[in-house]
Amino acid sequence: MQISAIDQRPVWLLAGTGEGPMLTEAMQRHGWRVHVSVVTESAARSYAHLAPEHLMTGALAGVKAVNRILARAVCNHGGYCCVVDATHPFAVIISQTLQQACNKVGQNIARFERPNEFLGNCILLRSLVEVKSKIPKGARTLLALGARQLAETIPLCQQVNAHVHARIFPNVAALRLANLSGLSPSCTAIVHPIQKSLPPGTLERALCRRWQITHVICRQSGGVIEHLWHKICQEQNIQLLLLQRPLSASKGTVIFHNAQELLDHLTCLSSHV
Repeated sequence: MQISAIDQRPVWLLAGTGEGPMLTEAMQRHGWRVHVSVVTESAARSYAHLAPEHLMTGALAGVKAVNRILARAVCNHGGYCCVVDATHPFAVIISQTLQQACNKVGQNIARFERPNEFLGNCILLRSLVEVKSKIPKGARTLLALGARQLAETIPLCQQVNAHVHARIFPNVAALRLANLSGLSPSCTAIVHPIQKSLPPGTLERALCRRWQITHVICRQSGGVIEHLWHKICQEQNIQLLLLQRPLSASKGTVIFHNAQELLDHLTCLSSHV
């Protein structure tokens, strides 16, 4: 069912580069005006071909920052029909912030989450502390769980004399955190997980072979990247360890796992505006 965009308040989508562009395109196709928020300039480039009505870049610093945007939206175009939180499953703080801010002013909010599929053939870690008891002495580990968790994970691996390597994203913040973690540059690969010029997983497979990796540690985030690591680890007989996804921070918020359900919800909201 297509909505007449002229009669509708916009939707504010907060997302990354995974499902965000797909959701933006789906909403636009159904006539919605879409405002998009991403954290980095590189993420913003993933939306350039979609030309959303408004594209905001930068981290949101707390409930007050969110409420300022909501108040400005009320002045400019009567507010948002709905705020859609499609941020990363591990981005718990921003999800909590959005929920608090929206609840405070009575703003509709919905959560879009990747399905939490357990694909088997891996070890689930309830916390990173469990790494010490799950990898053997001298293991050759590859950390692919984000630069923010290097400082916590590397010492845990070193306690069992593991040889630690890491794959980080090519941005200034990740490079700074990798440097602060003390990891040797020769053990660090700066790689974007999706390379348009190469088949998916080409560089990850090469890194595992070059470093003779025996254990990969990544997050149970769902989506393309988690599926890719499952596949690579099965191919190369590598033990995969997944940091368990945190419980949803969006208690009381309606949650959707596919785009059509979300679109149907927006249509329902529009009929009550």
